[in-house]
Amino acid sequence: MKKVIAYTAIAILSFTPAYSYTDPINVSGITGYIFTPSAYIQPEKSITAGATITDGFKNIFLSSVPFPGLEAGISYDFEDSDNKNLHIKYQFLPETEALPAIAFGTDINSDSTLHGNYVVVSKYFDIPVPQTITIGYGSDFYNGFFAGSELLIHPKLTFVTEYIEPDRKDLNALNIKPVIHTNFSLKVMPTNNLQITLYYNFGREAGVNLNCSIKF
Repeated sequence: MKKVIAYTAIAILSFTPAYSYTDPINVSGITGYIFTPSAYIQPEKSITAGATITDGFKNIFLSSVPFPGLEAGISYDFEDSDNKNLHIKYQFLPETEALPAIAFGTDINSDSTLHGNYVVVSKYFDIPVPQTITIGYGSDFYNGFFAGSELLIHPKLTFVTEYIEPDRKDLNALNIKPVIHTNFSLKVMPTNNLQITLYYNFGREAGVNLNCSIKF
């Protein structure tokens, strides 16, 4: 009887991640970690709406995949009306068992603090802990190399870290004086289409991101 219970528990845990997990959405509303993008994109025939609130800005966003491989989103900062943007990311190489996903992206509004062009590579690894790892290079806000990782603690709970060293004037525009350049967040998924992410950025500020995805 104990063996039956054990095998049943293993089977349930094995199938749950594929059913429940979705990639995180960053502060701009596109697939990514905290400030950085990943090479992943949202599922087709879905739309994501949400908001990010920190000391530096209060952002609302809407994003989707209008064409295969192309993720697009709009965002608006209530703290700074100039910080509105159209984000575009194209995944020209989807992830396979052997190869990483590769994407490049841009932000249309060059006056936005979070504006930048980038190329990014992402890969999932299941050892020693299931996780995604991303390495990218970008201009403007991204200011060179950046990296991120998401540890899959549970299908409904993940721990996100990223390293990014933005230009100091961009951080000043967000009223941030960094202590460190590594950011942390905890992503919780109460339901399959709802994400609640708690942030701690640059050793200075806390924030929250709420977003909901709907399939159509």
